Amino acid sequence: MTSGNSPNEHARPPLINHFINGNFDYWTYLEFANVGEAQPSRAVGSYWSDRWSSRGFHSAVQVTRKRFDLNQPEVPGNPRFYHSTVVSASPNPRSFAVIGQDVPNVLALAGKTVTVCFYMRSDAPRQFTIQWQRDYGSGQPVPQEVLPISRKLNVGTAWTHYKEVFTLPPLAHNVAPNNDDYTPIVIYFDAGPALKAHTVGLDRQSGRFDIARTCLVEGDWSAHPDPFSLVDISNDKARCLEYSQWGEGPETTFSGAVKAGQSYYSTAGFSGLMRTKPKMTIRSRATK
Repeated sequence: MTSGNSPNEHARPPLINHFINGNFDYWTYLEFANVGEAQPSRAVGSYWSDRWSSRGFHSAVQVTRKRFDLNQPEVPGNPRFYHSTVVSASPNPRSFAVIGQDVPNVLALAGKTVTVCFYMRSDAPRQFTIQWQRDYGSGQPVPQEVLPISRKLNVGTAWTHYKEVFTLPPLAHNVAPNNDDYTPIVIYFDAGPALKAHTVGLDRQSGRFDIARTCLVEGDWSAHPDPFSLVDISNDKARCLEYSQWGEGPETTFSGAVKAGQSYYSTAGFSGLMRTKPKMTIRSRATK
């Protein structure tokens, strides 16, 4: 048995990555787009890469899926893609530009020490802030908490490996009974002056921010050279499908005239079990 900051990975099963799609392998809304194409109109709800929400308030964000060069030496593990965000800052005092993920179940990480790992670079020397929040679920009349453990960091033009250790405080409220509570972790690229208290003084800034190979694991893994190499990503596709699916289900074919006022039916298949009752968006197709 070993102990300390970096347990022997050969003596234990793979770590659980609390980030889903941490390697940016899956881009449901870009399934039919070319690599490098910006978000098409069908990518609604601020999600480009599965489970990763990119938002701008007054500040504009332009997200692109980028492919790594073959045999590039900067980021290990031969990842295929990285997430690129171009920010255009706004003068509004409450403006911001962020990327983040909502980790289900606030109980999962409450009171625990965790390590957030990722690679990042920018088009010029800049700063960014990691912020933690808590949402106790629908039906619980308490505001979403901003946890007092935000951290501001520097980023340069070369890919840099970050291994940031946080200890999350215990829960301050009861959890709602609807199983929709979560712990958002948010990376701020840009923030107006009204948000300085929550972003450790991060200021307005425009530019490009690239991020790759992310993981959120329990424990202090800061001494390990590459904690991502210990996580199991074999079921990431199934985990993504619990939240979002995109495809063309089997359709009913009609022959003869289609008459107004009559009902017609079609079916749509699902690739896997979803986390809750889904909302479906149906896009019309050209008819012949």
